[in-house]
Amino acid sequence: MKPAHADAELAARQLSLVAALVAGGTPPAGVDPERVRIQALALVRKRSRSVARHRPELAANLGADFWPAFQRYAAADPAQPANTSDAQRFARYVRKSRRSRLIRLFLARILQHQGRTDESDEGLTQAEAVAGCAHAYSSSAAVAKEGMALLFS
Repeated sequence: MKPAHADAELAARQLSLVAALVAGGTPPAGVDPERVRIQALALVRKRSRSVARHRPELAANLGADFWPAFQRYAAADPAQPANTSDAQRFARYVRKSRRSRLIRLFLARILQHQGRTDESDEGLTQAEAVAGCAHAYSSSAAVAKEGMALLFS
């Protein structure tokens, strides 16, 4: 019969290994970090294939951008829910990422149109970008309409 502390130590090491594999945690002592990194990447690839199987239209739409987008999503959301739930969460992540990117591009276009190319949109929240769009709409209606069409198409 094992002592209780040995069982607790084994459980803690196993938990540490799982955290390293799926959430980027530190592997337990005595485990090769490079092997853990390789296995963690394999698990993310396996997860991405499952998502692509459940949402083939999303994978096809993203094309070559599917894997990089999925890597960013998996890093931001390491929990592995049921396959269809993961696919739905990834689809929401992609929509939000695209919308945020479009807002930043739109705001940059407005600033450029207004001759304010020295201003950066780095660090803007989505609310600030939308507020910038609304302000720009009143001063640059043609550019704003074009951007809004891109945002909501």
